[in-house]
Parts: sequence; C-alpha cells; structure tokens
Amino acid sequence: MGGEGGSPRLAAETAASTAAGVFEHQLAQLDAVTEDSVKRAMEYAFASAREKLQETEGAGNTVGSMVKFLEIDGKKMAAIAHAGDTRVFRRKLDGSYDALTTDQSRGNTVFNGFKGDQAMKDEYIVVPVEAGERFMLNSDGITGDWESQFLTPEQFEQAFGAATPKDAAEAFMMASKKNDDKSVLIVDVQ
Repeated sequence: MGGEGGSPRLAAETAASTAAGVFEHQLAQLDAVTEDSVKRAMEYAFASAREKLQETEGAGNTVGSMVKFLEIDGKKMAAIAHAGDTRVFRRKLDGSYDALTTDQSRGNTVFNGFKGDQAMKDEYIVVPVEAGERFMLNSDGITGDWESQFLTPEQFEQAFGAATPKDAAEAFMMASKKNDDKSVLIVDVQ
C-alpha cells in the first residue's frame, strides 16, 4: 500500500517484496507449521521489511497488510499481518462480515507504519477459514477515514455479496465515498 514522504511507491514495493519473500522463506524453514510459528514468521517478515526500508534511500513510509492462506494441523487458516490504516475484512458463509484488523489511524494520521515511530503494535493473527468465505484487503480509500466516508452496513453487504471477487471489488470501488487512495483486493477461499 502507499505511504508518505520520499517515494511512497518505492516504499510500498520494497516493503511488500521484502515481507512476502522473507515470510515465504521462513515458512519453508519450519519443521512444524503451528499458529505460533506462523506468527513468529510474520513478525520476522515485517521486521525485515522495516529494516530494508531504513536502508533504502529515497523510500517514504508505508503501511500494509499481508494475508496468506495455509494449512495448520489439517485445517485451512488465514495468516494476517497488519500495520497501519489498511484493513482486512472477512465475509462468512452466513453473509455476515467482520473486520479482522484494527484501523491504526485517525483521520489522516497513521499511528503505525514501516518507517519511523510505531505508536501502535503490528497485528499478527491466524484465523480458521472455510471454503466459500470471501476476504477483502483494502486501503482506507475504500472504507473511509471519517464517519461521513464510512460505508453503511447495507453497502458492505451488497458489495461483499457480488457474484465474483472482481464484481465485489468493483462494487466496493463504486460505493467508496473518498476520491483518493482506493485499493481493494477480494479473494474467495477455495
């Protein structure tokens, strides 16, 4: 996701590629994949991304979330690492939805990023998933910074309930009340 100061694009690309690469490498090294070992791997991946950003001249700050679907003890799980004002939501089989991450911002102020001070802690969670559930990873441009920009429950239900992930992403883009910072990725669990 984007960021501030320096080059947000360079920061986002550096953080994303570093965190994903380190996380996959850490997973490959595990003797046993457990919730705790996955959380430690995510934490190490985010720490590595922060370190890489400090070394990257011209990179601004960035925020982000990482979602990986995997199997732990024969159960499908989603591993989620989160920092900043990105968000991860899940639509369950019964049509209800929940926020899996905490918005670490207030308005235009982000309290946790990959560069600079961390006023809030990263989140590392592992949740069970079922085939047919739908996940959304989005920037604050989709769900809003201020109450007047927040999507209504009806807008969430309508967009999440679209026929395909592409249709759902387009519905969230159209429902968004902000004019900038709109990024959304929708994934259906198989």
